[in-house]
Amino acid sequence: MMNFNNHTNKCVEIPSARLVLILLALCLALLAAMPYPQHVAISPALNVSGYTSLPTGIASYGLGNVLTAAGPYQVVTNEIVGYAYIMSMHAYNASLPSAQNISAYGATMQMNAVMNVTSGGRTYVYWLQNVVDFNTSNSTYYPVDNVWNWTTPTANMTDSVSGYGNVTQSAVVMPSGTYGNQTFYVYSPNATYSYAFPITIAPFMALSRNGAYPMVRMGFVKDGSYTFYDNITMLVPNATAAIIVTPYYQALAQAGAENASYYDAELVFGGETNGTTTNFTQMNADLWLGYGATGGLAPFPYVATFALDTGESATNITTSQGSGYAVVTNGRPEYNSTIALAGVPAYVTGLSAVPLFTSNSTVTTTIYTPPPQQAGQGPDITSLLYAVVLVVAAWVLYRTVRRAPPAISTSR
Repeated sequence: MMNFNNHTNKCVEIPSARLVLILLALCLALLAAMPYPQHVAISPALNVSGYTSLPTGIASYGLGNVLTAAGPYQVVTNEIVGYAYIMSMHAYNASLPSAQNISAYGATMQMNAVMNVTSGGRTYVYWLQNVVDFNTSNSTYYPVDNVWNWTTPTANMTDSVSGYGNVTQSAVVMPSGTYGNQTFYVYSPNATYSYAFPITIAPFMALSRNGAYPMVRMGFVKDGSYTFYDNITMLVPNATAAIIVTPYYQALAQAGAENASYYDAELVFGGETNGTTTNFTQMNADLWLGYGATGGLAPFPYVATFALDTGESATNITTSQGSGYAVVTNGRPEYNSTIALAGVPAYVTGLSAVPLFTSNSTVTTTIYTPPPQQAGQGPDITSLLYAVVLVVAAWVLYRTVRRAPPAISTSR
């Protein structure tokens, strides 16, 4: 028989505001962990700490200040032009591995840039190199170009390119180390040039078309004459192409931050090949780097004193501010400076008259939407929707539990 005198009414505990705050905190934590396209400027200075040698000269990362990632800008262009007035230069490295068959007196001046090719809603990323290879013992040089497929960390050139050169295989060497074997395109004409100081040379790369395909024309200006030494066709049909300098995303980001490569434009000195470092016993050069813009050439407004995309590096040279250009001399490398470029050197003002493709470029601070393979971390619209759903669910749970009828327990 029940003893109603011993009835005990027990109600569930009504959640307090503390529970709601806890649920909201969990929602915010989940939001912070979700991926989002990266829309912040990336400072290259984050990756140079501890380096004693880097490719040295000038490089545009699309930043007004490479240390703080301030003043971001971006350039989309069909033409990149470098300028070097070299008054003295000598390189020597006696410790090069003999198996690499590289001259101890070898050095390079490299102009490098990143090109995006877009077709059918997909973006292909290529790294372009226009290189002057010097032998500083006998005062000769020759040009050579490379094209690497940076669409993914394991992408190859294979049948995706056609030019005067061929596709070969080599280890990809970055400042952070070698991370894979890939095929790449390479060509060097059968031409060697002698030089006497001072020497003026202006490498350039310009985009054109070969029927339905985008084409890159490699060349340089020497003694006032233009030389196109290679025409490289990217075999991607019905595609558009552009050389891009932007601080908002990186190529090869899937391989991890240590192997990410910048969308920059570089004109730098370094070792001869295969990721080698050389010591410059003599150096005195003026450098300038510009792009094809409406009405002619324009300078990249601000540049860093080092590059990170190429693997060859230099010691005993440093870059300082000149009068609208950069000055490279012997000295302890400084990687924390920003150089302001201005005007166009008189030697290259005639480049705008060269029969290249259209020179129509823009400088803007508008953020591009990164291609899918170049995602970063942080919230996008999908993440925000998830967060809203979680907050609503937490509130519904709170209201439901609060309105629940009391539970009655009985004892015999």
